[in-house]
Amino acid sequence: MAYLARSKDNAGDVGRAVDQQQSVDNEDFLFAGQIGVVPATTGGVIRQFVRKTAIADNSATEVFTITTTDETGSNDGGSYLCVIEGMATHGVGPTLDTAMMGGQYLFGRALNGAGTPGTNSAVVEGAETAVAASTAGTKTITTVTFTVVETSEYIMSVRVTIDLAGTTVTTGTWHGMVTLYYMGFTTPPVVTSIG
Repeated sequence: MAYLARSKDNAGDVGRAVDQQQSVDNEDFLFAGQIGVVPATTGGVIRQFVRKTAIADNSATEVFTITTTDETGSNDGGSYLCVIEGMATHGVGPTLDTAMMGGQYLFGRALNGAGTPGTNSAVVEGAETAVAASTAGTKTITTVTFTVVETSEYIMSVRVTIDLAGTTVTTGTWHGMVTLYYMGFTTPPVVTSIG
């Protein structure tokens, strides 16, 4: 969720009482209530829905990317924490057997002013459900694993591997929310869903 300041209303403006959603005062209040602070230009939080369908069994598949800007000079530095929450499914639809696992996965990245070297922490599992399967013999999920591949100092490819099982293995999906807490960057990072 990007934060965009709107123009300030003056007391007595027509529509002030009717259209409070356009008031910068109201927007700041609501945003602060949602995340605790109104982000400054050097830090904040981004929330992005991500999804990927047709994930092959046991194949690391890109779900989203995180991109930071290669700024002019040595102004590339910053850090972020990426929190991934959502669910993996195996076969999904109103007439299909299905299985699912939900979870939370986290990793961090630190990048210095010159842009190199940037480093990532390992991806850790915050929490994960057991599998829930409508017909476990037909479709189930054994494990869900996230990995991060540094395609450049500025682009991280976040990938999921879903180990599908059962007598009718098809493809998997992942969908959920990414919350990216960041500090220090001149330009905020960008989270881009692949699916």
